[in-house]
Amino acid sequence: SGTLSGVRLQDGQVEVKAQKASGGSPGFRVGTPQGLLGVRGTEFRVSVDGHAEVTRNEVLEGTVMTEGRASRAGRPVEAGFGIVVERSSGEVSAPVRLLAAPDLSGWPAGRDQVLVRFPALAQPGAVAFRGQVAQAGDSRFERILEDVRIEGGELRFAHLPDGDYVVRVRAESAQGLQGLDARHAFTLKA
Repeated sequence: SGTLSGVRLQDGQVEVKAQKASGGSPGFRVGTPQGLLGVRGTEFRVSVDGHAEVTRNEVLEGTVMTEGRASRAGRPVEAGFGIVVERSSGEVSAPVRLLAAPDLSGWPAGRDQVLVRFPALAQPGAVAFRGQVAQAGDSRFERILEDVRIEGGELRFAHLPDGDYVVRVRAESAQGLQGLDARHAFTLKA
């Protein structure tokens, strides 16, 4: 129908899984103070850091056209890459490969303490890690129960009742771009 759909993001983060756009449809767009991101069916994350005045875009599937305020033509960002758009220049950075999913293979499947603690992570190029918890069965993480960012040490979740959960973890680069997700299922019986 050619109708524009999308959101305007001033500050914070949004994770989008947009349906494929038909024929002449403009697709889904995310506007930020630094620019405009447009898609025709893909999965991506957009974050706006209001303090640093930058927009970050991480593409997980498909392609996102990213247009900074200073740009006349959009820059395509392919799956597995991210970009940064700074407000001062309005320029879109060259795409950077996202960090790989962290290795969670050594993490235990059972937890028996109210404070759920997972071992510290180390990964080349990572300056921080982000962990999000959802109930088992919520594979799309539509209801995130806890969201934690750490720059070192253990990943800790403190407010979960007994039950079955899945945690997704991603590394963050010095540019603030979040990498690919790793997932780990666990049962809490405290």
